[in-house]
Amino acid sequence: MNKTARERIEEAIDELEALDAVINVTEVHRLSGVSRKTIYKNSDLVNRINDLQSTSETDTTVNKADITESTSPKKKTRIQELEKKVEDIRDERDEAVAELNKARSVNAKMQLENNKLAAQYTQVYSGLQDKIDQAHKVNQNYLTELNRSRQQVLDLTAELARYIPKQGDK
Repeated sequence: MNKTARERIEEAIDELEALDAVINVTEVHRLSGVSRKTIYKNSDLVNRINDLQSTSETDTTVNKADITESTSPKKKTRIQELEKKVEDIRDERDEAVAELNKARSVNAKMQLENNKLAAQYTQVYSGLQDKIDQAHKVNQNYLTELNRSRQQVLDLTAELARYIPKQGDK
C-alpha cells in the first residue's frame, strides 16, 4: 500500500524525534523522500518541525553549557562567539521566514486581486460582445431597410418614368 506524502513526512518526523536526531525540513526531506516544496505546503507539519527544531536546539545549547565548564577560557570564548553566530543566524532565519510569510500573504492577496480582475475582464468582454452582437443585428436591420427603401425608390422611379413623357414624345 502506498503511503501519502503526508504520512511519510509524519513518519520521518517521528523517527527523527525518537532518535533524538537533528530535526529540520532538510532532514525530514532526506528521510521521507518527499520534496521540500511538498513539506512546506503542509504548514502544520512545518510548524511541528520548527517546534521540534527549536527544542533540539535548546537541548544542544544546554549540553554545550555543560561542556564549557570543563574547557579552557580561550575555548569558552570561542564557544561563546560561535553560539552568538548561531543565535544571529537563527534570528536572520526567523526574519527570513517572516519575510517569506509576508511575501506569501502579498502573493495570496495579489492572486485574489488577479482573479477578481480576470472575472471583471470576462464580464466586461462578455458585455461588450453582447453589445457588438446587438449593434450587428441593428446594422443588419438598417441594411435590410435601406435595401428595401432603395428598391422602393427604384420602383417609384420606374413608375414615374411611365407617366413622364420623354422629351422626344411631346
